Amino acid sequence: MSKQIRSLASWIFLFLKSPKVALSIPINGCFIYPGASITLARNSRLVVNGKIEVHADAAIYVREGSRLELGSNVCVHKGAIIDTSYGSIKIGSNVSVNPYTILYGHGGLSIGSNVRIAAHCVFIPANHSFKDKKIPIMNQEVTAKGIVVEDNVWFGARCVVLDGVRVCHSSVVGAGSVISRDVPSYHVSKGVPATNFPY
Repeated sequence: MSKQIRSLASWIFLFLKSPKVALSIPINGCFIYPGASITLARNSRLVVNGKIEVHADAAIYVREGSRLELGSNVCVHKGAIIDTSYGSIKIGSNVSVNPYTILYGHGGLSIGSNVRIAAHCVFIPANHSFKDKKIPIMNQEVTAKGIVVEDNVWFGARCVVLDGVRVCHSSVVGAGSVISRDVPSYHVSKGVPATNFPY
């Protein structure tokens, strides 16, 4: 069976499993590997604007009322998770989401084009409040400002990107860094918490 036929069969199965989901996908060039998981809730929207690959054991969750948009030539590798978390995620073209990376969409996650995200990274566009010591943290306010990643950015392995951050174009995030503030263009950001250095 050709890749194209397997791809078409995968999308037909997906559509039949989620008949009320708005789905806008050019079939040619998309390939969902056996073992990949795509879950679309009611009233959610998945838009794919070109070729994508979703590898075995990768999981995509588009929650109720949320939206996921993927550009052309997006590759979601083994064990990676993309979860809109009742928010939205937009990913540009030529983006790799490498093994076991997690992308959440709570307050909105926007990733530009030509971005490389190494293995075991986590992007979290939400934060828990812990101002009131009398209330369990899990019951306090959740803020969600969102994360923006511009074009041409490279994230090393095991990065954590926190809510409210903008990572500007042509920047590099060192392996193992925790990004809690904006990263300017043409800078390397590294450390815990990360510090920015021009390159």
